[in-house]
Order: sequence, then C-alpha cells, then structure tokens
Amino acid sequence: MFHTVRPRTLPWYASFLSCPPDIFEGYLQYLKSRHYETIGINELVDHIYGRAKLPPRSIALTFDDGYLDNWTIVVPLLKKYGYKGTIFVNPEFVDPRDIIRKQWDCAENITRDQVDGMVSWAELRSAQTSGVLDVQSHSMTHTWYFTSNRIIDFHHPGDKYPWLAWNADPQRKHLWMSEDQSEIVGFGTPVYENAKAMVARRYFENEELQARLANFVRENGGKEFFTRPDWREVLRNQVVPTDLDGTYESEEDRRKRIDWELQASKEIISDKLGKPVDIICWPGGGSDPYSREAALRIGYRAWTVSALKNRFGCSIPEIGRIGIPVINGEIGGRAINRMVFAYQVEGYRESGAWHYAKSTIRRIRRSFSPRQESR
Repeated sequence: MFHTVRPRTLPWYASFLSCPPDIFEGYLQYLKSRHYETIGINELVDHIYGRAKLPPRSIALTFDDGYLDNWTIVVPLLKKYGYKGTIFVNPEFVDPRDIIRKQWDCAENITRDQVDGMVSWAELRSAQTSGVLDVQSHSMTHTWYFTSNRIIDFHHPGDKYPWLAWNADPQRKHLWMSEDQSEIVGFGTPVYENAKAMVARRYFENEELQARLANFVRENGGKEFFTRPDWREVLRNQVVPTDLDGTYESEEDRRKRIDWELQASKEIISDKLGKPVDIICWPGGGSDPYSREAALRIGYRAWTVSALKNRFGCSIPEIGRIGIPVINGEIGGRAINRMVFAYQVEGYRESGAWHYAKSTIRRIRRSFSPRQESR
C-alpha cells in the first residue's frame, strides 16, 4: 500500500504518506532482481476465491487517493520495470480539467508542479489504457464529518483539518494541494468530535455559532489572534449551551449517504474510463457492518483491509495489504524483507499460533543484528 511518491525536498501536509522516488525505485529493483511479477487486485481476488492461479512470486502494488505523482512519477517508474499496479480514487478529488501533465523522465529534478495536485480523468484514462494502473473506487468523498456537539478544537492557522474546506467547497477539492484553502472556512469556527465519512452519523452544527466565532476572530486581529497563549480558552468562553443544539443525521439518511458514496463512485469511474469497478478501498480504513453489506449489494466483490493475511480459497471478500513506509531510510530488499516478516507474524497472530510468531520475531531480530548485516 502506497499513497504518494515524492521527494523529501518537497514536504507537504501529510509527508508521512510519502515514499521518496529513490526508495520506491529501490523496491522495484529488488522485486525485479528476485523475479517478482506484479498483478492487479482483481487477479488477486480471483485467486483468493479459487477462480484463477497466479504466477509464483506475485505481488500487488496499490496506490490510494489519486495523487498527481501517481501519474507523473509512479507510472514512468512502473513502466521502466515492466510492472503495474492498482490505484484507488475518489471522483470528488479527481481533477476535472482535460489535462495530461508531463511525466518525470526518471532523471531530472522533480518540481512541485509535478507532485502538488490530483490526477485527472485524462491521466487516469491513459494509465488504464496502457495497462500500468487499474483504477478502482475509494468512495466519493474521502472526508470526515462531525459526529457530536463536543468541541475538540477550533479552526486555526496550520491545523490538520483540510476536510473542513473540502466539506464547505467540494468543487475545489482537487486543488487542495496546490492552493491555500485554510480560509474557505473562517478561522475560529468549532471543530467537533468527528469520524470517517463511511462510518459517521453526522452532526450538523449550529451555523450561527460558526459565523459568530469566525467574526469574533476577524474583529480581534485575524491570524494574529492565534498568537495569544490563551486563544482556545477565549473562544470557549464565547460558547454558551444553546450554541450546541445542532441536529443529527437519521439512520435512514446515513445509510442513503453511504449507498451514494459507493454507488456514485462506482458508476462515475466506470463511465469515465469505460471499465468495470468492483473493488472498494475504504478511505482511511473506515467501514462498518452496514457499509460492508451495502458494498456487496451494490456490486463490489471485495474490499481492502489492513493486517490481514490473504489466503487461497477464502470466501470472505477482504484483501489484506501491507503498509510500505520508509524504514530507517532503507532501500529495497532489507526494508521489504522486514515488512514481509511482519506480515507473516500478523498471519500467525490471526491464526492463534502466537507462540510461533514469538519465535519468528526472535529470528527476525537475530537476522538483522549488526553482525548479520555486515556479512
């Protein structure tokens, strides 16, 4: 599981999701040297269901969210090694402009305009047609919603709530990496307890409080207001109990919204690219019994999860993935080996053979001792 592939020299809001291009290429080099073959998620699903065989040493590479660098950097690197992957996108984030941006030549310096953005439909169509990236659903919105009237923070400069702007102005979501959207929602507005869209039961705030607090901040210095050490306390003192009398989404409306997330994303991607869409990757891993039931009813045949070992012949439509961070700057084999071992350990934990997992952990530690690494 990857998200973005971009240089460390171009940090952004969620750099923890990024894998530098040299590290990513190191993984590909290692896989190629060990004769791994890449497969699509649909091929993996067919195999797990017992409907198809896979080549030995098969691996599925997946990319979440649809970042621009998946087109400009990932596609050229996959082509270089004769590999392919699966990309999960949210139609609300796909760049609606009819543009195809220049791809990296695997040698030149990478610039911000090659990575700060979201992939377009034209770019997705080209990646799909070439067979390098198969496009599947990541739901429509990939957002968070308020779930109660408990205020946990207030919108302020440099905070980690980009989804406030996404929800306020969905038409600009595809630009969130390339423009400052921090003031689409006024500074000072409350941030309530929240959850991922596919599991949330929405709380609709009192809009009068939102407007009043935003106006209070503007009248008291704007951004300078937040240099006060007691700014949160000052804002809390502006809130009275009657300000917290918002409304809640009904269970029926919640279910209709989840159905829409699944159905609309499936139909839009299929219509735009002329292909079947039958795998759903839960945004942020968030799902619940209803959303999973709805996915099957709407026509998805599998979904992704974390920390699950994939097993041939399994009837449960869940595809386990391994998160691929950069481990101590390691490139290629050693980093991959560590994560494959961790994946095996999770499989043993799940099966109940924890005693075996413990011995595996000890073996891993011994195999990466300084003496072993120096050989």
